[in-house]
Order: sequence, then C-alpha cells, then structure tokens
Amino acid sequence: MGSGAERDLALSRDMRLTSRTLKPGDINDRGFLSREAPNTLKRERQVDAYIPLKKNMTAYDEAVRAARTPETVWQKRPNRKRESQRIAFASDVGPMWERESPEENVPVNGCVVHDRKDDEQYVFVTTDTEKTARQIMLAYEMRPEIEEDYRQRENLCRSS
Repeated sequence: MGSGAERDLALSRDMRLTSRTLKPGDINDRGFLSREAPNTLKRERQVDAYIPLKKNMTAYDEAVRAARTPETVWQKRPNRKRESQRIAFASDVGPMWERESPEENVPVNGCVVHDRKDDEQYVFVTTDTEKTARQIMLAYEMRPEIEEDYRQRENLCRSS
C-alpha cells in the first residue's frame, strides 16, 4: 500500500470501508470528498477520520467564520517549524457538511489553522469529537511519517 491520488479514492472505496486492517480506535486520514465514508467508518467500524477540508466547502467557510469571533482562543500550533501559525477549535462543523440524509451524519469537530505569514486559513476536521484543536493537529501531523513508512515498506517489498 502507498499513498494514493484523489482519483484513487473512488476505486478504493470498498477496500477502505471493509478493510480488516482498520480496527476500532484506529484513525484514517484520507481527504474524503463525500460525507458517506467517514460516516460509515465511524458508525460501523468505530474508526475515526481526520480530513482536510477544501476551501470551496461550506463547512470550511463556517469553521473559519466561527474561529474569527472575539471569544475564540488561538493557540500556538504544536509544531515548532510552523511558528507563524495559530490554531483554534471549531465545534460542531458537521451540520455544514451535510448529505441527503443528515440524520445519518456523525458529528465532526475541527481545527482552524491561521498562517499569519500568508494570511491563509486551513481547516482539519475529525469524527473523534473528544479531541482538542491541539490533538487534532498532532494526529494530522503524523501523516507524513505514516506515508514515509508506507513508501519504505513498498520499496522493501519490491526489492524482495
């Protein structure tokens, strides 16, 4: 297995939703474009998803808008390499990311990242509603390390 492109998500849908390697308590961090996959993983498999939202999504806009309120508490991002970035918790982003049957949607909370250097915002959401903004970022920042492990494993399998 390795990291996949966006076009591969549709092709690998059933594998992601039925894989025996995903166990309750695991996390999955593919950039799901549909609400169905994280709903299914959470409800049926107890697997949480960590998802970067796209800037053209209503949930992205609402999370950023909520983070801009005066009562928002901004914190340093837990990664020292990202000194110009601050993070804020975005509660209950799910209603802005609906599908045809909203009653089937699992709740999602998010973390808004503001990069003060470029004045850009990024939003990451998770189905693990117990996580804080800091915990969401720490989990999401494991992604490059996990992808590198997959790359090394793939290279090892090819050379065997």
